[in-house]
Amino acid sequence: MYAKETTDRMLLRQVLSDHALRASYMLGDLEPTHFRFTRWFIGAEHETAPVSAIAMLYTGLRLPVLLTHGNPHALNAALELAIDDLPGQIHLQIERPHDLVMGRYYEVDTMRSMLRMGLRKEDYNPVDVDAETVVQLGHQDTADLMELYGTTYPDAFFEPYQLEHGFYYGTRRDGRLVSAAGTHVFSEEFKVAAVGNVVTHPEYRGKQLATTTVAALLNDLFKKVDAVALNVAEENTSARHAFEHLGFKERLRFLEGGPATRRH
Repeated sequence: MYAKETTDRMLLRQVLSDHALRASYMLGDLEPTHFRFTRWFIGAEHETAPVSAIAMLYTGLRLPVLLTHGNPHALNAALELAIDDLPGQIHLQIERPHDLVMGRYYEVDTMRSMLRMGLRKEDYNPVDVDAETVVQLGHQDTADLMELYGTTYPDAFFEPYQLEHGFYYGTRRDGRLVSAAGTHVFSEEFKVAAVGNVVTHPEYRGKQLATTTVAALLNDLFKKVDAVALNVAEENTSARHAFEHLGFKERLRFLEGGPATRRH
């Protein structure tokens, strides 16, 4: 097996473009805004063979995230090359066949079964959105977002800089931010976005606020991209049904967990 680190965005695009919804987070991270926070390790059967696996490290969050894609044997070669450069603790988002491979390099207590759901613009099923209560969020809303995530979703992958380069929408009731949804990655160049940090305050759940907040976000995103993906816990059937109502379909089953500690 052959492996190397690369910064060749066009090579990575060629590998990932055929899997735009499955690999949406990686594809979106090729956008220069996100690419500066990444390192890419690729694996192949031999030096002149097509790339068949990718391990991507994203360092733009408090806990770095490692994502994987492709053939497990080629991925093992990429990780073997990368391991000395990887952080001691990371968050994992790995395709299910990569569980045993990753276990050679990192130890994690629990992994959740997750679904990546994807939606193409032509399959979008919009819902009515109240423009007076569902609004686009900006830096002036940072404190309200931090409070909402801190009390409701402390594991959210949110950093204030995401408001500058991404899209965020929220629903307010009586002046209070009670629901929010944003983008982890957005790439107009590659026509893909990944929605995340979808949350509704417990006092306001069951009112379809998350659905309408995400719909407002999608209405904006589909002016610029052709495909949108999001992650949801496999056991979260209510969220899955809400996203299916908007047109999302299951594209990938994967495992998520952290912090994972590097083995010595």
